[in-house]
Amino acid sequence: MILTSHYNDIIARDIASRFGADHSITERISYFMLTNTTSEYSYNSISKNTGVTVETAEKYTGYLLDSLMILQLPLFSYRLKVQYKQNKKTYAIDTGLRNEVSFSFSSEIEKIAENAVYIELKRRGHDIYYWKDKGGFEADFLIKEGMDISKIIQVCWDPKNDKTKSREERSIVKACTEFNLKSGLILTEDYQNTTEADGIKIEYYPLWKWFCKI
Repeated sequence: MILTSHYNDIIARDIASRFGADHSITERISYFMLTNTTSEYSYNSISKNTGVTVETAEKYTGYLLDSLMILQLPLFSYRLKVQYKQNKKTYAIDTGLRNEVSFSFSSEIEKIAENAVYIELKRRGHDIYYWKDKGGFEADFLIKEGMDISKIIQVCWDPKNDKTKSREERSIVKACTEFNLKSGLILTEDYQNTTEADGIKIEYYPLWKWFCKI
């Protein structure tokens, strides 16, 4: 009830009242964005899935960002033009609120974990991005310090499946190679181990322990 009340207050006071926004459109777009947290989005995709124009999708997404109901993560590129044009990923400001008001399932625990990691990285003041290459390899989070990428983090709730483990490790290796790093971090539910692939050190570390680190 508390989470639903917070959500309704954001819709009514922070968006509809402040911007003169249509309540129904705001709810429709916020529902879509919260349901699709950790995923890339474009204004075209929002338009097609919510029945509004692309211009309206862009405007109302801006309202949601201004209200801090959702946050966004840009793709890393050395060219700012690419960062501005490429799809961004969306994250909820609060995983409990997201779970309460979105179309979600218990099987989405990895998405919720990734969202929680994003919030914690922001809380710690990091400059963060996501990354992917033309071969389809992706890294959930790059941490940029100064002029360089200093750390690569993946979220994999259960790496015990060989196929999943192999995919995550290949992505870490690709990203580390791209940014000249010697190691990468994979956050898990409770699995802890250190391995090596193609000269890259890969550390599996429980998410709850990572949260406890200062």
